[in-house]
Amino acid sequence: MKKMKLFLMMFIAAASVCGFTACDDDDDKGASSPIVGTWEYREPGLVDTYTFSANGSYTNSWYEEGYDSDSDHGTYTYEGTTLTLNSPEYGVDTYTATISGDKLTLDGDVYIRK
Repeated sequence: MKKMKLFLMMFIAAASVCGFTACDDDDDKGASSPIVGTWEYREPGLVDTYTFSANGSYTNSWYEEGYDSDSDHGTYTYEGTTLTLNSPEYGVDTYTATISGDKLTLDGDVYIRK
């Protein structure tokens, strides 16, 4: 009977230790920023599209009626409401950016998630 009690207590102790041992709180590591994805702004004669990747890179392409289409690429950071784009061709630009559902507002222009 003593061996059974000892075995039971050891089992409970082991189960308790296993209950307290958990994986790291790394659930957020795979989560990406809410800005990641493709966003499009349209008005008559103009289409402007940004694609933000989880690795910190972006591409921007635009078409304006009567002009050639063009594109840009580089890296970005998005912290709070500040979006900073760093382009090899155009340098650094900073925008006020807010996201609400499927709408990204960049300095007053509303882009829709595609």
